[in-house]
Order: sequence, then C-alpha cells, then structure tokens
Amino acid sequence: MRFASWLAVAVCTALLAGCSHTLTLNARVIEPAGIPVRAFPHVWVDRGELLPEQEVARVFVEYLQQTPGLHARLVNRDELSAARAGGTVPAASVLVVVGVHTIDLSRVEWTTRHQTVCDALGCFSVPNTVSYDIPVMEGELRISVQDAASGQELQRAVVKAREEGRSYDDMLPRLLVTLSDRLQRLAEQRALRVEVDLLEVDHPVMERALSLAEAGNWLAARDAVEALVNAGSFASELEREDQARALYDLSQLMRFATREGEGPLVALKASRTFAERALTLHVHSRYVDALKVIDEDIRRRTMVEDQRAAAEQNFAIDRVLPSPPPPSSPPQPSLSQTPTNGPALTSPPTDANPSVTGVTPETP
Repeated sequence: MRFASWLAVAVCTALLAGCSHTLTLNARVIEPAGIPVRAFPHVWVDRGELLPEQEVARVFVEYLQQTPGLHARLVNRDELSAARAGGTVPAASVLVVVGVHTIDLSRVEWTTRHQTVCDALGCFSVPNTVSYDIPVMEGELRISVQDAASGQELQRAVVKAREEGRSYDDMLPRLLVTLSDRLQRLAEQRALRVEVDLLEVDHPVMERALSLAEAGNWLAARDAVEALVNAGSFASELEREDQARALYDLSQLMRFATREGEGPLVALKASRTFAERALTLHVHSRYVDALKVIDEDIRRRTMVEDQRAAAEQNFAIDRVLPSPPPPSSPPQPSLSQTPTNGPALTSPPTDANPSVTGVTPETP
C-alpha cells in the first residue's frame, strides 16, 4: 500500500514537472488596415466600365461615406481627366480603382447510386459509381490606390472569393457581395481575438497576480509581477525554471497593459526584453514562440500608430488647403511611415482603446 502511494506521488510529480499548469485568458490585438484609404479626407472611386466593377465601386463608396469627415464619391474617367487638367482635385485625396475578374469552372464529384438489375434469376440491387459536375465561379478583385491628382500608384492589393453549387447567373451577385465585404475589411483597423497563456508559479505573488489577471485587472497583475522580478531576492526565492516562468508571465502582461504616460511601443519592447531573459534562463520553445508573437505585436502596433499619425496629417492638410492646389504641383500622398509635408497612406483612428498597446485584454 505504501509503495502504491509513493508511486502515485512520483508519477504526479513527474507529470507536473513535464508540463506546468497554465491559465488561458482572452485578449484583443489591433490589426492595421490593409489598404488604409480612410486616412484621406477625400477618396474618389473609379466608377468602372463593367457592371461588376460598377457594383463593387458603388458599395465601397457607400461604405466610405459612413466615416465622419471623409468625402467619398464615384468618378468616371472623363471627370477625373477634367479635374486633373483643371487642378480641381482636392488636396490629400486618393483614387481607388477596382477591377473584377471572374472565371467559370466546374469540379467533378463522385457518388454511388444503387441500380436495380433483373435477369433470369430475379432482380437485385447493385452499386453504380457515377460522376457529376458542380458549377464553380472564382473571382478576383484587383485594387489600385493612386494619388488622385497625379495618378501615381501608391498601393496594390488583391482579394479573392469562390462560389459553387448554383447557376453561374446566381453565383455572380453572391461573389460580388463577398468581394465587396473583403474590400471593406481591408480598409479597416480590426480587433482580433487571441488567447494568452500565463504560467502558474508556486509563489504567493505569482498566484495573486494570475488571480488579478483572471479578474481582468491586467495592470495590477503586471505591477505585482514586475515588483517581484525587480526585487533583489528574486533569484534566491525561485528556481531558474520558475524565474523563467515569472519573466514570461511579465512579458505577456506587459503586452496588454500600459501605465499612464507609457507609450505602447515602449511597453512592447520591454516585454520583449523580459521574454529574452526567460529564454536565457530556460531554453524552451514556449519562449522562442513568445518572442515571435511579441515581434508581430510590435509590427502591428507600429503600423497602427503610423496610420493614425498619417490620418491626422492628411486631414490637417485638408483644413489648411481647402482650395484645390495648382495642377502643376499637387500634394503627393506618400507611403513613408514618417510624417512629411504631404499626405501619407495609412488609416484613421478607430474606436480601439488607445490606452492599451494595440492589444486589449478581455474580461473573462
């Protein structure tokens, strides 16, 4: 009996050592706009020549017109040429040109049907494998973002969609709806839900910190862990692997909580430093993956902040220069992430909480 109890404890200890307990919480990260045309006060959309293009252009303009302060309109090629020649293209404006390309296909499916066969001995059922064609329509929406005044291309993007199982006439409208939805998603900064794992550490401060995070108080959890990590007794109180776990937890908490006056990018870069320290103490794939995720957070947040700054710059240009510029030297939108004297291609501020690092914790 004693041997059995000792064996059970040994097995349990081995299992716990092999995979530490984790607390999984939900959070949100802000994805920058793919084609940030909403950063411009004036967006002209080429009306197009074919009916599918005209439909996508019309829907996109209606979507853009819902953005406060943004003036969106359809233009045809003659109107655009006249505006460029007459110097009446507004400052800080872009032109969006869409092209719809579809192809009708089919794919083969096989099925087994039973067939009744009769002979001199009687009738019986036999399986019969048959093929049939399923109609397929694939669509591609090609997007070109240009400086409205000069026609210089600033960005190019492609979205695709697929429909099947209906007549080709029925699939085309559905395909255009899908392409239009995906175009709109490209123009938005979006909140993406992510899962975050916090590692349990056998220490009262760490236990309290995880309880705070689970209750939604990420900043208090970060403060508690950061105080423990910065304490002179940190190395003596915890084994190396537990130190790595605590450092990892701190890096995760810093992704989602910033202090007042602390820039989000500053917090993310500090988060990366603590993840590096965790990897130094304990080489583990978990910490390698954490560094990759934090690098992606930094990339996202940098783009989000650049897009917001460029939007402020472009709308400021529109306020300062309400009259159309001379046709000889219109302000040129720029792809540069650094603000210039001309408009920049990025997207406007969203309703995302600016007090977090582009990564917002969700209360369980």
